Amino acid sequence: MMNTTERAKQEEKEIATVILEQLGGSNRIGAMIGANGFICGSMPQGTYLQFQFKGNRKYNVIRIVLNYQDTYDVHFMKMKKANYELGTSFELKIVDSINGVYNDMLKETIERQIGMYLSL
Repeated sequence: MMNTTERAKQEEKEIATVILEQLGGSNRIGAMIGANGFICGSMPQGTYLQFQFKGNRKYNVIRIVLNYQDTYDVHFMKMKKANYELGTSFELKIVDSINGVYNDMLKETIERQIGMYLSL
């Protein structure tokens, strides 16, 4: 039997899998835009899938949040190395966001924003 934490983690993975399927799958978007570093989690706004990608100077990380209105908030972010005294760290900055995206418009919205196709 799963405890509450295990159940929440399982739900995060299931939601992230559905989001990834709506984008064409990890293999396809990996081949098309160099997507990697897939992670999922929860935040106050909802459950998210986040990944890094290549080929765009303005953004290199996308976070897709399934919000409580059952639409997606898509955050286009830039990850930079930040040198601190104790070592190298990374800084994430949201550059652009598009909120209230329906599932049937998710792929097209991302393609239009980053200027690259997620599939052929």
